[in-house]
Amino acid sequence: MRKLWIALLVLVLISPLGIILPALFDSGSAWGEWSSQQVGEMVGFIPKGMEKLEALWKAPLPDYSLPLFGQSLKGLSLGYIVSAFLGTLLVVALVYGIGLYMTRGRHDAP
Repeated sequence: MRKLWIALLVLVLISPLGIILPALFDSGSAWGEWSSQQVGEMVGFIPKGMEKLEALWKAPLPDYSLPLFGQSLKGLSLGYIVSAFLGTLLVVALVYGIGLYMTRGRHDAP
């Protein structure tokens, strides 16, 4: 279990590579982080589902930026780490909660 936690921590800490590498190579947005307008420019049209559902979700940290640090690469990197940590924490809590729910009432010893 310890190796799993270490691996998750490493993944959280390297998550900013998604914006650092494109910035270093001047290649635009991080892969998969495109707006519908950017997708439209790349492929020649905006998929109807993407256009329709784009306004449905508003990110808690738009562009992963923390107001204290602004849009600097350092600030965005910290935003990525915070987002990765919170997302990991949320998934772990959800899986743990589902595990507790599914095993409630079972008192079998392993």
